[in-house]
Amino acid sequence: MLKFLRETMGSSALAYLVFFSFCIISGIRDVITEYLFKDEVWNSNPVFTLFVFSISAIVFVVLFLFINERRLGFDRFKVEKNTVVVFVKLNFFTFLAFGCFLLAIDSSFGAALNSVVDYGTSPIFTGILAAIVLGEKLGKVFWVSLFFGVSGILLIANSRVSFDVEMHASWYVGLLCALSSSLSSAFCRAYYKKLVDLGVEKLLILFWRMTGMVLVLFIFMLVYGDEYWRSDLLVITFIVGLFGFVLPIYLMLLVVQNFELKHVAVLLMLYPVFTLLFASAFGYYSPAALDMLGILLVLGAVLLHETIDRV
Repeated sequence: MLKFLRETMGSSALAYLVFFSFCIISGIRDVITEYLFKDEVWNSNPVFTLFVFSISAIVFVVLFLFINERRLGFDRFKVEKNTVVVFVKLNFFTFLAFGCFLLAIDSSFGAALNSVVDYGTSPIFTGILAAIVLGEKLGKVFWVSLFFGVSGILLIANSRVSFDVEMHASWYVGLLCALSSSLSSAFCRAYYKKLVDLGVEKLLILFWRMTGMVLVLFIFMLVYGDEYWRSDLLVITFIVGLFGFVLPIYLMLLVVQNFELKHVAVLLMLYPVFTLLFASAFGYYSPAALDMLGILLVLGAVLLHETIDRV
């Protein structure tokens, strides 16, 4: 199917479509996850959610390999020595990225504001790491686009935060977690790109990315399981993880495969726009005039970069 779409649309057009799908699915996941955390009936928690999400990723890969064993055999899980270090780093930053992401949502910071900070600063971190880790050249157009795009995101953030009220410790912890998640996610994208460029299978990356996280969380759950385990939420969390966690990760791998990381950095500015729209659609928020101005700035910044600095 992807081969047909690539031949019909071209690699770049398909990658844009995949990225928009990533934004839509991730935005819906953010809203649902926040609801499960903060609803008095469900009252889920980040540790349990991250654990089940990770397991859903491994189950997906194993089932896919089992069904398509002839086309993608288990021998593909042999990791070359020169990629071991990259996989270890990817595991570490994956755990940090999603752990901090869920903690930020669970705090008084919330999903919508987390997306603004996380994916608002992530283009900056991703662009810098594209230059440092991958050696990509960042021109003036990139920084101009980033300036206008981030300015738009700040306008969106301004209408979502009241600085007249006292911000409790939980809010600042959420802010720190959002920033940590943003930086860690940028490292993950850089290592994604490194592994994809080395010719490593995308499913292999997804599998080994989750393995380390599951092992760490499994030990944690053995020790503190009584406090965090939720049998009543296992099925719904697994389903959300399968479609809202595994699928976006795989979609991002497809995007990274077709774009330089600096283009991914610019496109990421669209993510808080999608999350804001879905939060509004679910009745969590009503967009203000500054939100609309911010959205226009973000859209203009992305169009400026992707038009002048063509993929």
